[in-house]
Amino acid sequence: MKPPLTLALVAVVTVVGTAAHGFVTGRWQPHGPTAEAALPAVPMTLGEWRGEDLKSGVDEPVLKNLTRKYMHARSGRVLTLSLTAGPAGLTAQHTPEYCYPGSGYEAIGTTQAFAVGDDGFRTAVYRKAKAGADALRIYWAWTNDGHFSAPKLPELEVKFLRGNLTKLYVVSWDADRPPERDAELQEFMAAVLAAFPKGEAK
Repeated sequence: MKPPLTLALVAVVTVVGTAAHGFVTGRWQPHGPTAEAALPAVPMTLGEWRGEDLKSGVDEPVLKNLTRKYMHARSGRVLTLSLTAGPAGLTAQHTPEYCYPGSGYEAIGTTQAFAVGDDGFRTAVYRKAKAGADALRIYWAWTNDGHFSAPKLPELEVKFLRGNLTKLYVVSWDADRPPERDAELQEFMAAVLAAFPKGEAK
């Protein structure tokens, strides 16, 4: 293959790849007032859970984030909530499967599906590589209409490619509790999901 033809093919692949990535991440969509995302008003008190706002680690200007620690009044158990809202393609990126290993965590076991009522989540356990580190169990899903789901590749879901999207993370330090038998966690997540008005499923 002649060098000029090779360079031309590389240029075409680069342009097409850049354009596709920009479309998927919402880079080419307007981020003005009409496209602004909004976070739901999740109460500071959810049943027996009491909240405390934490500093957000999200520094992307077009994304809105709420990070909050909740403590159970009787058991003292702590769960951390993170809500991020913004352009669909951008918000669909960076799942725990990519972010946590990049921060020094390793996955323990496999990712599994978990349902809270009609809402679907994915969950996995992660632990810092150093000896004796505590393990975390993370739950995550997305919504654009109040109905949460957790596809393996959300950035390729047609319903998640346009408009705004909200991503929900819940982090538990009780990684050994099977989620289907964790009544406290299920109670907490059901209370969080109740803060999202349910639109017509898309």
